[in-house]
Amino acid sequence: MKKTPKYAQIEAELIAQIESGQLAPGAELPSESDLIECYGVSRVTVRRAIDELYHQGYVEKMQGKRACVKEKVKLQELTSISSYTEEIIRPENLVYKKPTLLNDTPMQYCPGCSHGVVHKLVAVVIEEMGMENKTVAISPVGCAVFAYNYIDVDWVEAAHGRAPAVASAIKRLWPDRLVFTYQGDGDLACIGTAESIHALNRGEHIAIIFINNAIYGMTGGQMAPTTLMGMKTATCPYGREADLHGYPLKFTEIAASLEGTCYVTRQSVHTVASIRKTKKAIRKAFENSMNGKGASLVEVVSTCNAGWKLSPEKANQWMEDNMFKFYPLGDLKDTATANDSH
Repeated sequence: MKKTPKYAQIEAELIAQIESGQLAPGAELPSESDLIECYGVSRVTVRRAIDELYHQGYVEKMQGKRACVKEKVKLQELTSISSYTEEIIRPENLVYKKPTLLNDTPMQYCPGCSHGVVHKLVAVVIEEMGMENKTVAISPVGCAVFAYNYIDVDWVEAAHGRAPAVASAIKRLWPDRLVFTYQGDGDLACIGTAESIHALNRGEHIAIIFINNAIYGMTGGQMAPTTLMGMKTATCPYGREADLHGYPLKFTEIAASLEGTCYVTRQSVHTVASIRKTKKAIRKAFENSMNGKGASLVEVVSTCNAGWKLSPEKANQWMEDNMFKFYPLGDLKDTATANDSH
């Protein structure tokens, strides 16, 4: 017999208290801390229960305040909905739902930034795997650091470039956890080149999500190790030159050559089709981590329209015309799947 999830148990008990009048209209729900202590669950589980109550119309949420029971008139309106409408909102007819792990904090990324899309994919995959309470993510320095503001899992912030080293320690000490890093190109392929290469080469059972937009986006648009030849940035205003700046680093190709990596891929999120492929790639990398297959790297070729000084639409086009030629999309290595087929 399938066990009822904890969040559903909390949800059911709170509904019973609301319908019995124990929690009167306008009354605040118990605090998250009280519910965590009462039921012995995580904050993520409590928030999911409250979200379910909100979607069913039992409570209303206001910024900076506890959720409170809706007034009776509103509940009566809900109970008088026609059977046709009730049929539409049945769970099996659900077309789209915001991932529970994505909280309500407004994202501070520039319009058109790829980070928000990747955040959503990460949240969806964690939920689908049922790992909400068993995930530890490591954030670095750079725009990627803000991920801890939006995805409700446990986060550790590492020093610049050191996320793979921190992830290695956590996974070794806590092998039953899903452990991944979320890093930009400057953090992973420049400041943390050594940590990244050696964690991958050791075959640490972690996943690395690598956002490559070929620029230091947070600090003013400086040249990154992945900046293309001829590409103009704040620190190479006339374009990158080999004699002066060296060549762009194809870090993912380096990762694919290492013995410790089991899955290395390069994807993007600029179209619906590419988003679906990236979701599958993240899922595969996370499953490899949990199955002890070795290290996985998912590079996401991304835009930085603010740093590139282009509109979101033109940034996507520039990425297709220029980035994809030097950083072609697709799987570079997948020994985990090959081994499973034997």
